[in-house]
Amino acid sequence: MGRLRRRADYRDGPAWRLFRTALALAPHRVCWADLARRLAAVVPPVEVVPLNTVYGIATRAADEAHALAALFNSRWYTALARLRADPARGGFRRFNARVIRELPIPPAGAQIWARLAALGRSAETDDAAVADLLGLDAADRRALDRAADSR
Repeated sequence: MGRLRRRADYRDGPAWRLFRTALALAPHRVCWADLARRLAAVVPPVEVVPLNTVYGIATRAADEAHALAALFNSRWYTALARLRADPARGGFRRFNARVIRELPIPPAGAQIWARLAALGRSAETDDAAVADLLGLDAADRRALDRAADSR
């Protein structure tokens, strides 16, 4: 019991209560697997409760979650994330919060958000638009190509 109460996220109340439930309760969120060959994000329905094998970001609006999913699902975000993610067996990587926190995110209100949100709603992305957003020229794309290849 004392060990549970010494947890960094313990606040008060019974020690057996649930911790870190914000993502499960958030109406708008984007989630991705901790362990995967490529960064693959989804916007789950509100009734789906993410398990401890996924990470996620709670957003203020559905459009933000869908836009982030479209970004994260692009070839270029997979490449950038794979460069920072810890390797695991079989070509898998650990896409934890540290890795995602280091990815470049366009500022709120950027014109690209509406396009990304529309793409994310249909579970699509636009690698060319994301490359332009990141300012990747042909040499950058060639350099990142191997990192993006998750085979």
